Amino acid sequence: HRRARARRLWGSCALGGINVYPNPSSGNFTIQISEKDLNSIVISVYNSIGEKIKEISSKGNNTSQFEINMDGQSDGIYLLKIETNKKIVNKTVNIIR
Repeated sequence: HRRARARRLWGSCALGGINVYPNPSSGNFTIQISEKDLNSIVISVYNSIGEKIKEISSKGNNTSQFEINMDGQSDGIYLLKIETNKKIVNKTVNIIR
């Protein structure tokens, strides 16, 4: 049960409606969400050891594009957890300078 839940939360998901670009990135990237009727979005960024390093939230303002600045962070692969009132999507972004 625990393993299935972890796979659902952190596994690779190929779901439409959410794009991360450019990927790989030199430090700044954009998350574009093209879903309708979202009244809550929380984006969490985790480093390779699972520490949450950033959190951005948007409630009720229909924002669909988020600019993420990774200045001060090391090169590497970062996990993005994108939670909306409809679903949770996990993506990765590779930072290479």
